[in-house]
Amino acid sequence: MFADDDPVWEQHSGGRGHRDRPEWRCPDDLALAETFYGTVRGRAKVFLDVLIDHPGILLGVTDLHHLTGEDAFGTRRSVAGVVSGLHRAHRDSGRRYPFHWWGGDFVCYGMKPGVAELFRRAREGGAA
Repeated sequence: MFADDDPVWEQHSGGRGHRDRPEWRCPDDLALAETFYGTVRGRAKVFLDVLIDHPGILLGVTDLHHLTGEDAFGTRRSVAGVVSGLHRAHRDSGRRYPFHWWGGDFVCYGMKPGVAELFRRAREGGAA
């Protein structure tokens, strides 16, 4: 498990989706996270839930497929399609994507523990 301050988070492939917006902050951004999470539907929500439930862990496509049983997580392209469904929530939030990703031969995704805690609270309706 990688802590919030681990250098691995800055080695991501997220580009503008991360570098041009502020990081999510817990608990300051709880209302924003509730709105973000509340607007996400379908497999994109399943994707977020897996990352929320596995904070600080980098998950590959195979991991996502096994953890969800969703065929939508069977290939890199299928996961990318699911992730693209988060564009509007990302844009409207004014924050970075709440997760990071790394490209290359082994594509993986991860959510910092602090951001996962924020989104866990958002998922539970603001409960501490």
